[in-house]
Amino acid sequence: KRRRKPMAKNEQFDYAAKVAALEDIIAKLQQSDTAIDEAIRLHEEGKKLVAELNAYLEKAEVTIRAIETESV
Repeated sequence: KRRRKPMAKNEQFDYAAKVAALEDIIAKLQQSDTAIDEAIRLHEEGKKLVAELNAYLEKAEVTIRAIETESV
C-alpha cells in the first residue's frame, strides 16, 4: 500500500490537479467494465483526495476569516 508523504512547507497544494484526479477516479468508477478490485482501490484513493481537498478548503476558510477580522 502506497502512503502519500506529507507536503513540505514550501510545496504548493495543487487544488486543481487534485480535483482533476478526483474527477478521473469518478469517471473510472462509472465505467461498467472496472474490475471490483480496481474499483475498491479507486474508491479508497478518492476518499483520500476528498479528505485532502476538504482540509485545504477548511484551512483556506480560516485564513480568509482571519484576514477579514484584521481588516475590520
